Amino acid sequence: AANEEEKAANAVRTLYASLAQSDFDLFRTVTTADMEAFDQGLHLTREQVVALIQGAYASGVKFEWNVTDTRVHITGDDAWMTFVNRGSQQDANGEQAKTWLETVVLRREAGHWKVRFLHSNEAAAQ
Repeated sequence: AANEEEKAANAVRTLYASLAQSDFDLFRTVTTADMEAFDQGLHLTREQVVALIQGAYASGVKFEWNVTDTRVHITGDDAWMTFVNRGSQQDANGEQAKTWLETVVLRREAGHWKVRFLHSNEAAAQ
């Protein structure tokens, strides 16, 4: 089971790596066709996530994401995972450290874990 938990967590790490590298084809391979996200107060489809990130990069915003403190729970071909995403956001005003509390729902398709739902919420300042 630990092996499958790590595979599921790696799918999420690949999702963020694909976005960081603007590799949106890779992003699409680690997400389901009906993928949804709640991010920045918005309800987004998979393609709207792509457009949001492309727009941010076009306006000069840069992100760093690091998936940490993963907790994966698997039942059959479905899984959910909570994690802390530690990174930063850089724009014209400089770089700011950021921490997000996140949850994903994953689905195993043809033996590969894919993100079906992502909920991201910026952590309260401590």
